[in-house]
Amino acid sequence: MSQTFNPNWYSHTGNTIIDMLQIKSVSFDEFCLNTSNDSKYWNRFIEGAESLTDTAVQDLSNYFETSLQFWWNRENEYLKSKEVIEQTKKSQWLKSLPLIDLKKRNWLEPNENSYQSCLDFFQVDSVSEWHTKYDNIFRESYFRKSESFELDMASFITWYRRGQIISKKVKKSKWNKERLENSLDQIKQLSLKKRPINFIPDLVELLAKCGISLAIEFTPAKCPVSGFTKFVNKNEVMMLLSFRHLSDDHFWFTIFHEIGHLILHDEKQVFSSPVRDKIYNEIEEEANLFAQEALLPSTLNEEVDKLNLEKRSIVRFALSNGISPGILIGQLQHRKRINFSYLNGYKRRYSKSEIKEACYQVYGI
Repeated sequence: MSQTFNPNWYSHTGNTIIDMLQIKSVSFDEFCLNTSNDSKYWNRFIEGAESLTDTAVQDLSNYFETSLQFWWNRENEYLKSKEVIEQTKKSQWLKSLPLIDLKKRNWLEPNENSYQSCLDFFQVDSVSEWHTKYDNIFRESYFRKSESFELDMASFITWYRRGQIISKKVKKSKWNKERLENSLDQIKQLSLKKRPINFIPDLVELLAKCGISLAIEFTPAKCPVSGFTKFVNKNEVMMLLSFRHLSDDHFWFTIFHEIGHLILHDEKQVFSSPVRDKIYNEIEEEANLFAQEALLPSTLNEEVDKLNLEKRSIVRFALSNGISPGILIGQLQHRKRINFSYLNGYKRRYSKSEIKEACYQVYGI
């Protein structure tokens, strides 16, 4: 050979074949015509879909005038390096997952092999398949999240996958936007119920009649997301809520924010389009405005602006307009009519245990 050849033992053996053909100035088709194997085999081998065979090694040795051992050594070194790389990928992937939460919350099936347990949880066979299956869910999604904390992709995907599991427990009708619009007042009235066990089952049932599977699950570490909604297909919607702040004003605003996405944006299929900052901000703002209007209609703005900010007046006004006092207090705080620390005691606070109790009653898990 007229040129010095220094193979990269860490790349696929097929790369060496391509490099040596270039050195010899020979086309791939010509090479295939002069070997025992056809072009279909060589193409699949170079793509990594076929293994090296005795016949192939004999072909390579004869064509490139090398020893048989050269090619076996080349393949063995590649396979060793591939195994090292795969083990590194597995280790890095496991480290990226909220493994403590996965185990503590019993989301994984019992298995001594944590790697396999995690693959089973995500219903994939490899790290590569995990990325193929879930990366776009994260990149292409709009969700209500905290801007004060970092959002980790692996943690979000873990929460999303848990939501999928829960949502399958909900029996629902086909997606029906008109029915959802007609159910807004009923949903709003549920905010008057004090305990999660009294309103979560009714909320799940109401949304299910509209074609929405409501899943409620606390987020793992590094996932500061309040709500997420996605069209599974044209007839089915999954809504996932985290009860992030454990207060009624935040929970019900998130509910109507997510409903806003469905009513305002379903025709755009926003959850399958790439996120761009400007579009993202516009869509989130539209959902926020929808939630505000649903909970406290703009027709009441004049009354709200003149409202006596003494607590009895606030409670009376809230109840007379079909919302909990906590929701009104949250809206007054947002509108900067009252300080963010004022009357927080009138917001309903929920414990994780009572939320879990209500969810177990609905989902059985």
